[in-house]
Amino acid sequence: MAVYGNFTDTAPWTEDFTSLDFCGGKVRFICEQDEDMITVSLPNGYTVDVGYQEQSGCYYISIAQANDAVWNPETVIPVYIRAQLPNELQAAVYRAAVL
Repeated sequence: MAVYGNFTDTAPWTEDFTSLDFCGGKVRFICEQDEDMITVSLPNGYTVDVGYQEQSGCYYISIAQANDAVWNPETVIPVYIRAQLPNELQAAVYRAAVL
């Protein structure tokens, strides 16, 4: 489900993320435990993407310049413990917001 701004009608899995500071970015919650979980499109043209890869049992947070043609992340942060994902996502958003 796509959700922007006020986070209404969110699924229970998104609750850990709705209190984060997304630095004015548009947030899209897509699907829990999937390669495409969360996307944050920041005003400066950067995108922060969160996904889960079942094969590795790891979440990945990627930071890239928005480009519809090619996804070429500048930074990829592996997160192995689900409970650490909100804090790591917050740090990635802050990092991307100042690029």
